[in-house]
Amino acid sequence: MPGQALHEKKRFACAAICSGWRRWLTAAKAADSFPKTFEFHGQMILISTFATHETDCPVRTRSLLVNLKMTPSEILERMETILLRLEIPRLRFQPTPGQRRAAMDFIRELAPRIPELNLRTLCAVLRIILAHPTDWKPLATYFVTQG
Repeated sequence: MPGQALHEKKRFACAAICSGWRRWLTAAKAADSFPKTFEFHGQMILISTFATHETDCPVRTRSLLVNLKMTPSEILERMETILLRLEIPRLRFQPTPGQRRAAMDFIRELAPRIPELNLRTLCAVLRIILAHPTDWKPLATYFVTQG
């Protein structure tokens, strides 16, 4: 693979399939400047948001998989840790410490009902608070509890 490809901002998913002493990489979405397949001499780390059971069988059986999924309590603890430092992109004004605390208390209260509990949940609630400072709870409740 050409060295310049490392500097390109194009993203594509790939998986290393071990075949004897050779490794062949196949791009799931080959960008124009990348070949569809090529021989790979080395090692790689594939980071994915897929759950272990969603990973393709050839990748799963030829790889060492490490699950880094956090429990809901670990996610809430992480949210608390970064709450006051969290910067939400593309906002003209950042939430106040009081708004941040209100969002975190709200999320903690509803956590058992939130199907996708993650940092995006916190950011979404904070955006809703900024957009509707006086009556944000109904909209936030609807948003975070929908699967």
